[in-house]
Amino acid sequence: MNILYLLKTLDTNKLSELVANIDLAPIDVNLSIWEAIDRGDIEVDEDKDKVAPFKEAEVTADEALRGKLLRVIQHYAKNGLNVTRGTLNGMMKDPSIGVGYGWHDYIMALQSLVDDGTVVEEIISVPGVKNKRPSHKFVFLGLPENDNAEWNAREVNKWIDNFTSSKVK
Repeated sequence: MNILYLLKTLDTNKLSELVANIDLAPIDVNLSIWEAIDRGDIEVDEDKDKVAPFKEAEVTADEALRGKLLRVIQHYAKNGLNVTRGTLNGMMKDPSIGVGYGWHDYIMALQSLVDDGTVVEEIISVPGVKNKRPSHKFVFLGLPENDNAEWNAREVNKWIDNFTSSKVK
């Protein structure tokens, strides 16, 4: 487990956030963190809920999962759409039986695709309108060559229109 890259991906220095995002048995979580400490990669202060990295994070990710994520993004692109992180999140694990990929493996694989420029990410925040619709944040993932701004705006506008057209009277 690359604790340094996971910390960078999470953009945190909180031990509790790091631990909460490692989707492994507690023994494996502890061993991963202890090994990173023993290698001199990090220092942990449990009382202050802090993790301090001592080295630059090397990008590492599950290559097979990277490939699968890229194929999903390419599939959406063939249909003139960009997939959202929310949609991909739902594809990672069957919640009823717990079978799938570890959260930490998924977020590092996806972030590595963004970090190396294979995938682009656009975040669009839509403010809520009192008594009409909630606020919502879209995180779109697409290929650099897509018409990303147009595709993403179309989907956001479709979401807004759904609230307008389904207004309860």
